[in-house]
Amino acid sequence: PAVEAVEFKAHHSRYLPYLLITSLLPLTFILVGGLALMLFGLFWWGMSVLTFWVILAMLISLEEVKGFPIRGYALRSHDITYQKGWLFFSKVTVPFNRIQHGEIVQGPMAQLFELSELRLFTAGGAVSDLPIGGLPYEEAQRLREYVAKYSATYD
Repeated sequence: PAVEAVEFKAHHSRYLPYLLITSLLPLTFILVGGLALMLFGLFWWGMSVLTFWVILAMLISLEEVKGFPIRGYALRSHDITYQKGWLFFSKVTVPFNRIQHGEIVQGPMAQLFELSELRLFTAGGAVSDLPIGGLPYEEAQRLREYVAKYSATYD
């Protein structure tokens, strides 16, 4: 079937708080900088930085919350497709015959939320071509085995 007609499998509900925390965590440096400016007597500069921080945090949160229902993957007979984003939408399709291998990654923050990321690699690159985050470990393992089984039939 056409990619547009396929039903995408949604992410686990624990993935949204994970996305919000990991997206907003780097902004703490801006927050600390604004507070430090205010502490050292540069009140208006500090308020400007804090205003920038609030606006940026709201935009990032809006993108993650509105884009979360769009995120998902779909398996078809010859490929896998992943879509994400609300404001910055992307849809990536990788044919099984192009996939070399897949790996499951689980960092400290993902372990805290009991989530993992499946990274699918194609030929010619050191960076994964299709990362699918927010999967429970068992689901990531099943998906990796499914993709490995069907990618091996195309050799």
